[in-house]
Amino acid sequence: VGLDGGLPLPEARHTVYSLVYATIVLNTDLHNPAVKTKMSRAQFLTNCREAPYLQFVPERLLLETYESIRTSPLAIAPGPRGRSVSSIVRSTGDEEIDVAATLSTHSTLGP
Repeated sequence: VGLDGGLPLPEARHTVYSLVYATIVLNTDLHNPAVKTKMSRAQFLTNCREAPYLQFVPERLLLETYESIRTSPLAIAPGPRGRSVSSIVRSTGDEEIDVAATLSTHSTLGP
């Protein structure tokens, strides 16, 4: 991802998780019709720089991430054999619970 290869493994993991989370938040912000005021490039950079582990991420990569999500939103790919997701596994800490998947009222996906 363009990160310094010298980062210790725990910091590298936290950096990747933080970048994935920031990307999902950005996607929601830019493409959810319920969000009226959209995040700018400058706001995304500022938000990322305030996250401790994202300080390791080069600005160029953050700007590329912003542009990529702005022009091409994340989408849920069909599962095996073209089937859609029918359930979600949630962890309670003690066990995993398989529950029926539901779509947001803002989703463009069909059931």
